[in-house]
Amino acid sequence: MNVVAIIAARVVLAKNYYVPELQFVYDHHLHLIAVSIIFSFAMAIFVYAGSFVPLTHENGLGTRERILSINGNSGNPIYDFFIGRELNPRIGAWDIKLFCELRPGLLLWIVIDLACIHHQYHQYGVVTDSILLVSALQAIYVIDCSFYEEGSLTMLDITTDGFGFMLSFGDLAWLPWTYSLQARFLSLPQNHVHLGWLNLLLIVALSGFGFYVYNASNNQKSEFRQGRLENMEYIKTKTGTKLLCDGWWSKAQHINYLGDWLIAWAWCFTTGFRSPISYYYVVFVGGLLIHRQMRDDVKCSAKYGEQWAEYKRRVPYKIIPYVY
Repeated sequence: MNVVAIIAARVVLAKNYYVPELQFVYDHHLHLIAVSIIFSFAMAIFVYAGSFVPLTHENGLGTRERILSINGNSGNPIYDFFIGRELNPRIGAWDIKLFCELRPGLLLWIVIDLACIHHQYHQYGVVTDSILLVSALQAIYVIDCSFYEEGSLTMLDITTDGFGFMLSFGDLAWLPWTYSLQARFLSLPQNHVHLGWLNLLLIVALSGFGFYVYNASNNQKSEFRQGRLENMEYIKTKTGTKLLCDGWWSKAQHINYLGDWLIAWAWCFTTGFRSPISYYYVVFVGGLLIHRQMRDDVKCSAKYGEQWAEYKRRVPYKIIPYVY
């Protein structure tokens, strides 16, 4: 978070709060998107080519194979390049996938939001409550991800998918430039939205409830895996894995996804109802979460068999209790 802190300090200390770096980001939106896409391609090519290079032990006692992703080792070069052939490509001790998931895209996202606020203020002499709110809510989301990195270690992206073009493009290009769409939308003069205190409080309440569901459910599962909640009900599989079906996880198979989706709705509501374009994010995230749930269902069905069928009988709802 040092990058965001430095830029925030520059804004506070700058004369008339004008920071040329932020204006550059705003004015060169398309150029920077193009650079991000090109770099994501280069990164994907680099890790794909590197997955064929044998690794040598530091003590020089021979070679060992890289850990390959189950999905990305199909033998089809186009598919393997897209999904990721190597599970966790590294340069020395540096885990490229974990870094890209948690650092550059997330930090750039906040920088773009700040650039939109900066542009609105200097171009139109106003900063609307809507753009401040969505930027603050998204900053809290990014800070939460940064401070609780251990939670990301159980994500499907980390545990199952290799690091290929899908994640390289998603982390480095797609995430920062599309997740910041609400702030960009609100920075335009025809889209200046003034929420007022009532709407502001309602949006904050929705976001807070989403955060509560997301964090409380994830924390409960984390504590269960660490053996701190042995009294909770679970199904023991043939592999020894325990499928939690109590507490939050008796409500839905992926109850944490519901929290994530509610947060997405809160962000989009800051833009009012002037255009469906600003609601792209909630549609995209909804589709992404359903796709992840379906992939997880296929994986667990093959891995756990009858125990997974029993789990689905006990926890029939997938994401939204009593709905889906």
